[in-house]
Amino acid sequence: MELPPKSTALRKEIEGEWKGDYEMDGYTRHVTLRLANQPTGGGDAQLVIVGKHTTKVPVDLVTQQGNFLALQAHQFGVTYEGRLGKGADEIKGTFTLGPFERPLVLRHAEKTK
Repeated sequence: MELPPKSTALRKEIEGEWKGDYEMDGYTRHVTLRLANQPTGGGDAQLVIVGKHTTKVPVDLVTQQGNFLALQAHQFGVTYEGRLGKGADEIKGTFTLGPFERPLVLRHAEKTK
């Protein structure tokens, strides 16, 4: 029997609020991602997408291996995979919603003020 994957701990510099935009069906979607470590040791993510409506996407898996970050929200069919840039102020990646893929660059909100 194989156990389901667990979220991994996140490096300190990746914790915090990240923001970015992607376009789908002619509309811009604004994305806010909040990353933090849980007291139990694994990472936690809160994902909010604002377009025509505001959608809070329940993220159920967050993993970080080196500079690679991956999120999965099975209930919505959402994944995000990206690489943390030098200086830890940007994550360049791909946002996937079902069969649709869009580039999504997230910028660390605290570092871009």
